[in-house]
Amino acid sequence: MRLKNLSTNQKIVLLALVIYILGALVFGLLLLIPTGSDLLLGWLLGAAISFACFGLLVLQAYVLTSENAKGAGFVMLFFAGRFILYGAGLFVAAFLTYKLEIHIFNLFTVFGGYFPIRLAIYLFGFLDKRKQSPTPQTKELK
Repeated sequence: MRLKNLSTNQKIVLLALVIYILGALVFGLLLLIPTGSDLLLGWLLGAAISFACFGLLVLQAYVLTSENAKGAGFVMLFFAGRFILYGAGLFVAAFLTYKLEIHIFNLFTVFGGYFPIRLAIYLFGFLDKRKQSPTPQTKELK
């Protein structure tokens, strides 16, 4: 499989997966210390929520670009659903950690797990703009 044949969304998911796997390996090394498991589980929870939100974002874009006029009402649901998912992940991690004092998910790694897919989106957006922009012509000196 060649990377050039992949769509932009597939490239974003692939880059995000690489970042998440590298992060899981780093946090996996922290399993050697007694409190390291909540870091890894927080990272994985953030990754799962981030991929779910990216799926909602792709669905939202599909609905917006489709010719179905009734789909516009779903756009707001997708938008609200993403924020509910993000908030629920942070709420679960904070509630378990600080209220019940059950250290399953680390709040900061859940929050950090939200970012790699965003970084991949920004990176591919930047690369597409750079690829589409005309290169400046160099003038030859006479």
